[in-house]
Amino acid sequence: MDFQQHLYLPLPYKKMAWVEMPITSGFGQGQATMLQLDGWSFVSAGDKALVEAAPGRWGAAFWSHESGHQYWGHVLAWRASRDQWFSESFTEQQSAMYMQASRGDEPYKRKMKEWHDYAMFAYENGPIAMSQRRTGQVGGWTGMYHKGPCVLNMLRKNIGDKAFILFERNLLNSMYWKNGATSDVQQVLEQTLGKQNMKAIYGTDNMRWWFDQWIYGMGIPSYEYGYKISGNTAKIRIKNLGDYKIGGDAAKHFRVRIPLWVHLKSGEQYAIPILLTGEKTVEEFEVKLRGPARKLVLNEFGAVLVRKIKKTRYNKVK
Repeated sequence: MDFQQHLYLPLPYKKMAWVEMPITSGFGQGQATMLQLDGWSFVSAGDKALVEAAPGRWGAAFWSHESGHQYWGHVLAWRASRDQWFSESFTEQQSAMYMQASRGDEPYKRKMKEWHDYAMFAYENGPIAMSQRRTGQVGGWTGMYHKGPCVLNMLRKNIGDKAFILFERNLLNSMYWKNGATSDVQQVLEQTLGKQNMKAIYGTDNMRWWFDQWIYGMGIPSYEYGYKISGNTAKIRIKNLGDYKIGGDAAKHFRVRIPLWVHLKSGEQYAIPILLTGEKTVEEFEVKLRGPARKLVLNEFGAVLVRKIKKTRYNKVK
């Protein structure tokens, strides 16, 4: 919990209690001043036989998630069922930040993959904002516990750690011991970023579109892209294919800031942020490279939630 206090605010409680539930009870709860944890969470690392038999989910990420509810769910509670998503999604997102800080990149990447894989099913029971009303294993829970933290982490990657943590602190401070709504989350995010930064990052002066896409909407876009390189210049075409799982125009007009990873022949790798406005089905960009490139890869490490990405020849993207 030292990590969370450093990240957010000092805990408002003088004492905390940890309560062990029976092994295989299958869940945990972060009550105010008290954490109820599955018995696997208390297994000693020295007891090799039990540790090897214990499900991996009861480790550091689980503890961090439940302790995070002292902030997300208590310091800031929700106003209505459509707002409950942020209690689970924010605390789950910070559990991945804790894993990255304390355990390194590999456990963090596994967490990202878990979120991404389960988020693919979230559309079956509606948008993230409806998660608490549709709590089936495939759908409701995946909205709050997987798609929600996935899109919050995507926001973190777009605006940077410093701005994202400041946004969370501002949200907790402004709604201290209050019941917040999703509209409050949007308002604090806009105030934290400011119009100048929103314009620079997303090309717009508000974040309503972000909540419409990811929190109130169900779509997850797919993309087709191609490129051609001439010297130290590359031209890229990117086509939004929409969400084939839902059909129609779902996700076809999404505004997304997506990384284009450049692999230079020298061995250097770096990302160029590409802003897709969603105003056209096919968007074209010209970028300057630091040197001769071996290949370009769109969204190589999954920073943006997409259903599928297909690479093809430049002239075929139309």
